[in-house]
Amino acid sequence: MWSFVFLFLAIIIAALAILSLIPPRYRKETVAGGLKKNSAFYLTMRDGTKIALDLWLPSNLAEGQQVPCAIRATRYVRAFEPGPLMKILYHFGVKDNLQIECEPWEKAGYAVVVVDVRGTGASFGTWVIPWADEEIADLGEVIDWIVKQPWSNGRVGAYGISYHGNTAELISINRRDALKIAAPMYSDYDSYQLVFPGGVYNEQFIKEWQQGNYALDMNKKRGPFYLQLLDKLFAVGTKPVDEDRRKALLKEVLQMHTNNCDIFEMTSKIEFRDDDLGNGYLFSHISPCGKRAKLLDEASVPMLIYAGWLDANTVDGALSRFMNANRVQQLVIGPWSHGGQAFVDPLLKEKPDHVTLFRPDHVAEWPKIFDYYCRDNSGQKLNKEIIYYTFGKGSWHRTGSWPPAGVKEKIYYFSEEAALTTNAPSCDSACESYTVDYTASTGSKTRWHTQLSGQPVFYPDRSEEDKKLLTYTSDPLQADLEITGSIIVNLYLASSHEDCAFHLYFSVVSPDGKVAYITEGILRALHHRYSNEFEDKLNRGLAQLRSYKRGDGVLLPQGQVIKIPVALYATAALVKKGNRLRISIAGHDASLFKRYPSRGTPTWEVQRNSAYPSHIVIPSVKQS
Repeated sequence: MWSFVFLFLAIIIAALAILSLIPPRYRKETVAGGLKKNSAFYLTMRDGTKIALDLWLPSNLAEGQQVPCAIRATRYVRAFEPGPLMKILYHFGVKDNLQIECEPWEKAGYAVVVVDVRGTGASFGTWVIPWADEEIADLGEVIDWIVKQPWSNGRVGAYGISYHGNTAELISINRRDALKIAAPMYSDYDSYQLVFPGGVYNEQFIKEWQQGNYALDMNKKRGPFYLQLLDKLFAVGTKPVDEDRRKALLKEVLQMHTNNCDIFEMTSKIEFRDDDLGNGYLFSHISPCGKRAKLLDEASVPMLIYAGWLDANTVDGALSRFMNANRVQQLVIGPWSHGGQAFVDPLLKEKPDHVTLFRPDHVAEWPKIFDYYCRDNSGQKLNKEIIYYTFGKGSWHRTGSWPPAGVKEKIYYFSEEAALTTNAPSCDSACESYTVDYTASTGSKTRWHTQLSGQPVFYPDRSEEDKKLLTYTSDPLQADLEITGSIIVNLYLASSHEDCAFHLYFSVVSPDGKVAYITEGILRALHHRYSNEFEDKLNRGLAQLRSYKRGDGVLLPQGQVIKIPVALYATAALVKKGNRLRISIAGHDASLFKRYPSRGTPTWEVQRNSAYPSHIVIPSVKQS
């Protein structure tokens, strides 16, 4: 019996081994005009570095026909070599992720070029830092190559999600006339605020991101051994270029990748925005909001931008770009996790029919907009506007400004018995004492975790977790309240320690006592200092305007009451009548963030009196 089983398994393994040697089906396919449908090759850059590209042509491309091209550049491997099981599935019409991504572009008559940025995937070179000057300059040369091809109509559009969303935006710095439109999706306009939101180190996130990068750069699988074996049935590793059948070049590439930067080691040594990351780079050099912002504005490439309300703090970056950049931008903010892969609305249980998710829903819409710029004005022209979804309401709205016209401030003061009230305090010396609880956490499926994999965002009922925090809760609302913009928390407090972190949460408490997370704000006390200009801009809804530079960092005066304004990440939510509003104050989030201070436990005296009236400012709009 067992000998039969072992023989059967041996036959299966041998069959899979033989299949692994057979080229995948798509390598043999040609388009109508006779060209290969897919080709993978190296393009040599100005300094001799070879960059790996995948080219996908539309199946109906006729001889002599010219089409536009969509380009995406990534550090997460442009394509994977299919395993034996995947090769079998190809014959039954199953497609891998890259083919699924390219399909809407092909149907719309676009060529697609996918690039491994230097030092990653199958590309030679070293990845010295994310979005290095050399990396972005390479993409300008890729565009030069595209427009010279006989199938090219001379027009290119760039797109991408997350890391390659930033490359899609930064590519326009190269000033290539052929680049007509860019679509940076779920990207980080300000990379400092992802690594150090509010100046607090996103420690575990960066550590896990580095581990994932290292595995990709070394062409290694992650996870238990048995899962690695199973994964190899579908994808054996980085796809080599067509000429590298024996993967000799890929071996050279992987050796070069051992010199890639360690982003965790790099960032764990710094604290401020203007600290040297290494190789002479600062955050301002690699972020679209930094020194490149002027160049991006001058390039004036129109942009289609998607963001999710609960996708880390990327929505604040997208709003900041919209308000400060002169380019044409159509910003769509939806109830999505990172990459738009999951529906997230803490006030609605089911996804409305009109809410689409990424892949393939979003991608199918993009060619219609690219057509206007990459063909003969035959598609949908972008307008400078924001299209945003409102939690709890399930509806979309349009505005040409942010905050939208008609937003009014509604103030709730901290009051006795842990209350939030619209009545300003009249007492002289009331306050609450709170000692930081370092076990407090927001869970394992937060807005920060989704940046690692696009996983769904889920905050469980926070009623128990809130018992670890200092909370203030309003009476039940007498009417619906629609919030749109950045909620501002003005804290007046005295701290026993010079440095600490403030994690503030805004929630909705339902009549049955369940607590639904809506948004949060983070600030390290070292960055508490602000100017009058900051406060003015804060009141207009801009959330991240402290400098976070070393010269502006000031420790808290121990035991002295000071005002600390904190803007929570922008949101749009309809809170129904009968629900209550809650603000919760914590000194740590154990889910991902670094502890401040590293030793000792701060105690705060949070003031709520006539001299120091701690309160929150809610931007509310009249319901449409």
